[in-house]
Amino acid sequence: MLVQALGVDDIISFVKGQVYRRIDLQGQARYGPGSILAVFALVEARVGAGVSRALLLEEVSTIVAAKIDLLEAGIPEAEALTALKAALVADPGLEELTTITAAVIDLVEEGLSVDEALARVEAAIKADPTLERFDDLIEAAGEEKEEVDEPAQPDRPRPGEPETGATEAPDKPEVDEPEPGATEAPDKPEVGEPETGNGADTGEN
Repeated sequence: MLVQALGVDDIISFVKGQVYRRIDLQGQARYGPGSILAVFALVEARVGAGVSRALLLEEVSTIVAAKIDLLEAGIPEAEALTALKAALVADPGLEELTTITAAVIDLVEEGLSVDEALARVEAAIKADPTLERFDDLIEAAGEEKEEVDEPAQPDRPRPGEPETGATEAPDKPEVDEPEPGATEAPDKPEVGEPETGNGADTGEN
């Protein structure tokens, strides 16, 4: 641990703090040396990428605490490290580091898988590298997902209108009804039959 601490910075005033922070990560959060060294490997990688060493050392306790929070939220080691790395890369000034890692934790607690949470966070970072709209983008992505997951409700018909898909009953054929006071015409006799009631010879005297 001392060798690794000295590797981060050869200024002896930082060594004590580095060692204590490693103990904090291993003892308080009960994680092994591999988890501890992985955090400081990320710090060294960011220094190699041009981020201020002094800034990283000043905020190393924040970085360690963010890793602890991720692990204690039940996020596996590899995914926690991925989330921490994404936060460090996206926010070189370390001003929104905990905002990013907290977003991953919140999304997982809301029911998303770790991969889904990381994907949503990375999409928000990509959409706005300044991170000024980070929270809004995360929230908007959640609302869009809810709309997609919610089954479409069929439009309710207006009063008097048939429901969608319903077939109207066929109209009954109209029956000619006699006008009031009218008498029906007598049935015409069939061919070959004498008419009755009109004076025709019926054969009777």
